[in-house]
Amino acid sequence: MFLIDVNLFEDEFYLLPVEQKRGDQYKIECQSIESAKHLQEELGKVKHLHPTKDKTRFQLLRKEDNFGLEVKVLKFVG
Repeated sequence: MFLIDVNLFEDEFYLLPVEQKRGDQYKIECQSIESAKHLQEELGKVKHLHPTKDKTRFQLLRKEDNFGLEVKVLKFVG
């Protein structure tokens, strides 16, 4: 399950997983609120989803520092 995170100041949209393991922090970048909603529905149908390990569906865009924790910013590629 994912929550939609919107940063209106930067015009950025992300999907944030509700539950994350401590060492495996990530968020999925989206182009718009509509694409975030669509991706949220599609990913909700996948039983075993491992975005940081699934190189066929997700691409690593960058790594960010979030209060001392490394967060991987991913892009869904299909």
